[in-house]
Amino acid sequence: SQPVAKPAIAIDSTIPNGQAITTKPGEGKTRHAGDPITLIVSKGPRLYPVPNVVGMPLSEAIPTIVHAGFKADPKAFAPGGPQKVFRESPGGSQQKGTTIELDYY
Repeated sequence: SQPVAKPAIAIDSTIPNGQAITTKPGEGKTRHAGDPITLIVSKGPRLYPVPNVVGMPLSEAIPTIVHAGFKADPKAFAPGGPQKVFRESPGGSQQKGTTIELDYY
C-alpha cells in the first residue's frame, strides 16, 4: 500500500507560502508501507498589522511605526506644510522590519 500523506502548515520567514519545508519522518528515516508521512508546508512569514498613521503629525507617526517593529521612510510632498501624513505604503499586514513610506505635506 502507498504511504498516507498528512499535510501540516507552519510559519517560516525564509520559505515562501505554499512551498514544502520538510517531511516527518525526515529524509533518510525508515518508513513501513502504509506509514503516514507528514508534509510540512510553509504559510510564509508571520505578518503584523501596520498601524494606520494617516492624519497624524509626522512627529507622532514615525515613532508609532518604529514602535510597531517597522522602519519609517518619510517623504515630503509640500515643503512648509503642517507635516501631517496623508498616505502610507504598504499598509495592511507586513513582516517586521518592512520599510513603510510615510508621505506627508
